Parts: sequence; C-alpha cells; structure tokens
Amino acid sequence: MKNQTGDTLQMKETWPLFLANNPQNSNTYLEVTDKYTGDVVTRVAMAVVRLLVL
Repeated sequence: MKNQTGDTLQMKETWPLFLANNPQNSNTYLEVTDKYTGDVVTRVAMAVVRLLVL
C-alpha cells in the first residue's frame, strides 16, 4: 500500500480488538481492503461472545 507521495506504507498483518482498553484476539477476523485496488490491507479481530461475557 502506498501513500499520496508514493511511499510504501507498512501495515501489521492483524490488529487486535480493544475491549476496556485491553487488546484481545479472537479467532474471527474481518478483512480490511484498499478502496481503490480491492486488495486486503490488514485484518482486524471481531468481537465474539467469549470476549464479551464476563
């Protein structure tokens, strides 16, 4: 992925879900795509029941 000046941007492969300011990983991820190319840029953790139930 490149920014407006043509420099390559580095993106982490996956990002955690932050719950109560604590990073949480799940086994379910949502792919984030570049709106111009359609390429998958990264994946973010999605909330699942086991993370939300206290």
